[in-house]
Amino acid sequence: MDEVRHRAAVQRKSSGMEIDGSEATITLSPAVLEAMQNLHARAIIHGQEKFDGDVAEILKSMAYGKPLSVEQTLSSLVTVSAEAGECYGKTGDWEVANALKGCDPP
Repeated sequence: MDEVRHRAAVQRKSSGMEIDGSEATITLSPAVLEAMQNLHARAIIHGQEKFDGDVAEILKSMAYGKPLSVEQTLSSLVTVSAEAGECYGKTGDWEVANALKGCDPP
């Protein structure tokens, strides 16, 4: 009986801490936004042959402060990071690598 009450109490406490990742948004720091803007500039310079145009549009939205849900932000960061890595591999552009480093949390 005590175990049942304990589980119920834990469930009540933990349910108040849950966040809906599809509705909650993330605000990126000014330093991260600046790094993303720099990365977007490099994407434009390299063009669609070296940086996918759709991913560049996602990056542009993020870099200039479009509010995204937690789920969208995490998904977009993975997509942008992968594409930036591919761009760096194709071009050897250290500015791309430096912009990615600026997107890292302190």
